[in-house]
Amino acid sequence: MKTLTPKTALAVVLLLLTATGLQARQDTGSDFQQANRLMQQENYDEALPIMRSLHQSNPDAFIFFDRYIECLVALNRLDEAEETARGQLENDRLRLQPSLRLAEILHMKGEKEESFSIWNRVLEENPKDIQTYYSVASSMKNRREYGSAAETYLAAREEMQNPTLFLNELANSYMQAGRFEEAVKEFFRLVIENPDQIAMVQQRFLRSRDQSLYQIAAMELEDMLLEADITTTSYSQLYQLLTWFLLETSEYERALNFARYYEEQTSYTIYSLMSLGHQLKSAGQYEYAAEAYTYYAENDTGINRFRSMEELAFTYYQWSRDLRQNNTAVAQMVEERTMRAYQTAAALIEDAPNYDRADRVFALLIDISLDQFKDQSLASEWYNRMTGVVEPDDDYAYYAEGRIALFEKDYIKARQALTRADRNTESSDLSERARYYLGLADFFAGDFEFAEIQLRTLERRYTSFYANDAVKLRMWIKNGIRADSTGSLLASLGKSMHAFHSGEYKEGLSVIEPVLAVPGNPLADDLVAELSTLLPAEYDPLTLLLLERQIESRPYSPLLEKMMWDRALIAEQLLDRLIAESIPEPPFLYDFMQTSYRDRLNRISSQLTPQYVANLYEELVIRYPDGLYSSYAREKLQTFESIAL
Repeated sequence: MKTLTPKTALAVVLLLLTATGLQARQDTGSDFQQANRLMQQENYDEALPIMRSLHQSNPDAFIFFDRYIECLVALNRLDEAEETARGQLENDRLRLQPSLRLAEILHMKGEKEESFSIWNRVLEENPKDIQTYYSVASSMKNRREYGSAAETYLAAREEMQNPTLFLNELANSYMQAGRFEEAVKEFFRLVIENPDQIAMVQQRFLRSRDQSLYQIAAMELEDMLLEADITTTSYSQLYQLLTWFLLETSEYERALNFARYYEEQTSYTIYSLMSLGHQLKSAGQYEYAAEAYTYYAENDTGINRFRSMEELAFTYYQWSRDLRQNNTAVAQMVEERTMRAYQTAAALIEDAPNYDRADRVFALLIDISLDQFKDQSLASEWYNRMTGVVEPDDDYAYYAEGRIALFEKDYIKARQALTRADRNTESSDLSERARYYLGLADFFAGDFEFAEIQLRTLERRYTSFYANDAVKLRMWIKNGIRADSTGSLLASLGKSMHAFHSGEYKEGLSVIEPVLAVPGNPLADDLVAELSTLLPAEYDPLTLLLLERQIESRPYSPLLEKMMWDRALIAEQLLDRLIAESIPEPPFLYDFMQTSYRDRLNRISSQLTPQYVANLYEELVIRYPDGLYSSYAREKLQTFESIAL
């Protein structure tokens, strides 16, 4: 047998030792992974012996020590955890982390005095080490000692003579300790030192969702900005944060006033009110948004003035649309907002006929001409002026052409033009408007299947203003087909709705008489509720009688709350008219109600007092205390109570 040379023998031994060590490391890694999985599954009993073995075999490895302690703590074996941590310290291994672990264990056991003694000793032993301050404060926060953690960060600042040290950590500790005023000051200092941190700071406040914190932050920041130099780099970011606080706490007027202050303090236009106007409009605060845009319309010149006039016109229009759709205000208020939109848009076109966004303004004027004035000739005049200044393939021009064609019952032309508008535009708002009127064109024309397709795609756009109208119209189609599979009922409904759409109210009412004559008809509730929004003020007596009749006949209708609200609102409108004059007879009456109409109208006229109307609102609140209209009804009741006083 051949003997090995000394060099060969040594190589073999080294190879065997290397292989053995590699296998041992592989076994250790495998055991650690297994124990980790068990801990993640909260099977600490099974993980404990593995972690104990790993720690005992590798006493210098902090990860094994730390996970072993975690197992013991999870199993509430605090005495054993304390003994292990003290043993680690006695062997002088990794003194910092075992000391912090020991402090936390003692804190869990209720021995807080000793735990603080250990934390303080660690700091005294490492007075110039930033990492030690950070680790000790983190250990304190692990035990929810947020105030002490904050004091530790402050001590580090003083020791290192660095007032900006641990800005984020200190602010968060103050926040967790409930010391909100100190927290917000630190967060603001953080933004001043690092303006790019504004998003992180806002996210931190957002997670808290605490209104009292926002109010404190708004007051502190407002005072700070009033005294600060407006030219500093961080001023703009802090202003944005202040605006966010004020909007979150519904302090809209304060937000408006500060935006005006900021705009007036700068030597150039910074559009603070313009930006705030967009935010206010999105929040449905149209009155404040209008005031923001008015600032530039009255105080600026050129393109800034024209753009603010455009935004102002659309704000009034959106305001009137919301009031009309939800029927949450008397008709006079809706008409006033619509007229302001029209007058502002018309003034813009007169002042700047070549305004670069004139197509949008013309489309608005045409919408109002058709929807509010029911005046096709006026809409055509605006359209002719529009085509003289915009490109031939302008998407808003296609939309306007489609709307006029729809008004004139030229459904083929309406579909073609509205389809082009939808395909050409990059504006989601115009696309939604075009799709809605496409669905309406199909509905008017009797193509109910195509109408459903158009409306269904619009329904999915949950943020669209037209989504609710799309849902409502599609449900009409569904219920109409269910009630009459021949389609004649829906055909009559489509004819009636187009008559209302074009201002032919008597014709529209006449067509749907067979439906309204039977309160139990599947579409009667929907139509009566819809008439409350569609019919102008001179039809209020008729609408009120229809609502009373439907409410009495259908006490469990899913639309009962809306009908009760509409009844109270129309009664209030009639009361205002009765104070100035007598209630006139409406331009149209149904055969089925003429015999009793005069008696019912006389009864209503005699009952129509502020107390009677207040009782209608009170009845709604009692029946639907948490309903959609309950908050509006309570506001109305407060108004009537103040009048009585």
